[in-house]
Amino acid sequence: MIFKNFSFLEINLIIIIIMAILGSKFKFYEKFKHYDMLFHFVSGLILTRIGFIFALGIMDLKLCYLYSIAFMFAVTIQSIWEVFEFLCDEFLGTNMQRRYYSINMPDSRIKSAAIRDTMTDTIFYIMGVLSYIIVIITQHYMYH
Repeated sequence: MIFKNFSFLEINLIIIIIMAILGSKFKFYEKFKHYDMLFHFVSGLILTRIGFIFALGIMDLKLCYLYSIAFMFAVTIQSIWEVFEFLCDEFLGTNMQRRYYSINMPDSRIKSAAIRDTMTDTIFYIMGVLSYIIVIITQHYMYH
């Protein structure tokens, strides 16, 4: 098996990196209408799991606190990422927020597109976070 020498964390980070590369370098964001939403949903699942594992390893807490820490960890990472996208667009001239749909688009529509992208990313990310938490809670109560 190709991943036998990799840890859980490394495999999941590799998945996120591969999805990001497919989206930007191989134009999956343009080729597949919902790829950005899928990317943020999957990232939410993965980073919530990573936050949950970190919380388990650090402290002996009740499950409700573990879920809360995992949620806060994942949403914090998402927030930092969205700030990173904004800063790259503002200072490096990138198009990470999909702001530049058309050269002739009015400035107000460009800002609206950037806000829409950020909010859609955040909504789908949080959907991934909550999906993971629901699954883990369901598993806990089914097997305990």
